[in-house]
Amino acid sequence: MKPFYVLHPGIVVSRYDGQEHYITAQQLAGLYRVNQNDCAVYRSENDQYRTPRPLVHLYPRDDGNYTLPQYAAGKMLRESLGRHMSGFIGKPITPIALAEVQAAATQALRETAAAYPDLFEETVEAVPCGSNRIVLAWGPRAQQALEDDATNAGTQ
Repeated sequence: MKPFYVLHPGIVVSRYDGQEHYITAQQLAGLYRVNQNDCAVYRSENDQYRTPRPLVHLYPRDDGNYTLPQYAAGKMLRESLGRHMSGFIGKPITPIALAEVQAAATQALRETAAAYPDLFEETVEAVPCGSNRIVLAWGPRAQQALEDDATNAGTQ
C-alpha cells in the first residue's frame, strides 16, 4: 500500500516547558492518530515520495496540537472524486448510471475516510438534477474539508 503521510521525526522544543524532546516516527504516528501502515518515514532529502495521491507531511509540533490538517482531507477527497467520477462525464442519466455514480462517489469518500477516520463518517447521495446532471450530496464535514481545500489552494 502506498503511503498517505510522510512522518518527519525529530527534535522539538516544547512551547510550554521549554524542554527538548525527540519525537520518533512511531510516536509521531500515535500523536497524529494515523496508522503506521499508511506512513512513510522521511530520512533524507533524497527520499522519493511518488504516489498518485497527495501526501501529507507530519512534523513534531511545539504547541502539542496534533490534529490533521483538514484542508488535506479536502484535497484528497477532491482528487479521489475526480478519479472515480471521470468516466461518467457526458453520459446520460439512467437509474443504473445514478447507482454507479453513487457507488463511485461513495468509494471516493471511503478512500478519504480511511486516511481521515475522525473527519468522514458520512454517506453520499447522488441526486438527479435536470436531464443531464447529477448532484452529489454529503454531510457537513466533507463539505467543510472541500471548502478548506479551496481556501488553502487560493492562498498558495
